[in-house]
Amino acid sequence: MLVQITDCHVVRGPGGEAAAAALEQVVAGIVALPIPPAAVLVSGDLVHEGDADDYAFVRELLSPLTSLVYAIPGNHDDPALVHGAFGNPGEAEVAGLRMVLCDTHVPGTDAGHLDLDALAARLAGDERPTLVAMHHPPLRTGIPAIDALALPMDERTGLAELLAASPQVVRVVCGHVHRITFETLGGCGVFTCPATWEQLEPGPEFGSLAFVERGRAFAIHTWIDGVLVTQIQPV
Repeated sequence: MLVQITDCHVVRGPGGEAAAAALEQVVAGIVALPIPPAAVLVSGDLVHEGDADDYAFVRELLSPLTSLVYAIPGNHDDPALVHGAFGNPGEAEVAGLRMVLCDTHVPGTDAGHLDLDALAARLAGDERPTLVAMHHPPLRTGIPAIDALALPMDERTGLAELLAASPQVVRVVCGHVHRITFETLGGCGVFTCPATWEQLEPGPEFGSLAFVERGRAFAIHTWIDGVLVTQIQPV
C-alpha cells in the first residue's frame, strides 16, 4: 500500500500555522490507518517558498510516520533542497509496484516540463507493474489557470504515445491541482491527489478559482491481484 499526499505549502513562522496544522492532521490520519503503508509519496509543493530550514520543518511534521517517505519537487520547491532533505532515488519498489519519480520542476516558472526521452529510457526493458509520479499533471482540468501551468500539449501527446507503448505503467499520479481529477492518457489512468491544506474549487465565474480550507484528504494506492486500486481517505 502506497499513500500519496501533495501540495502541503508549509511555511515556518507567522502565517504558516494553518498549513502546518493541516499537514499534522493528515499525518495523524495516515498513522491511524489499520495497516501502515509501505511508503508515503509527497508529490510536490512541500513548502510554499522556503529554505533548508523549511524542508527540515516538513520532515519534522512527517516524523510520526514510520513508513519510507519519497518526495518529488513541485513548482514551489527547490529541487536541490527537496533531494537534500528526502534523497533522490529516482525510483523505488513499493508493495509490488515499481514507482518511477519524475521531476517536472522548471526554474523561474510555475509551468512544468517532462523529459520524455529520459522517462522512455527508464521504462524500456522493464516490464514490472509501474506507477509514474510527477507534480504537474498531463491532463486538462477545465480550469484555465491550472491548465496553463500543467505539462504543455506536445508533452502530453508524447506521453500518451509513450504510455500506449508501455502497458506496464498502471497509473500516473500527480499533484498541483489541489483537487481530485482523473483522466486517461494513452490508455493509462492519470490521477491528481487532493492537497493536505487548501483545496481548489470553481469560483463564481467560469474558469475562476477559489481556494478553500476544507476537503483535505490523502490517496491510498494498493496493488491487488494485478489491479491498482486508488481510494481517497478524507481527513
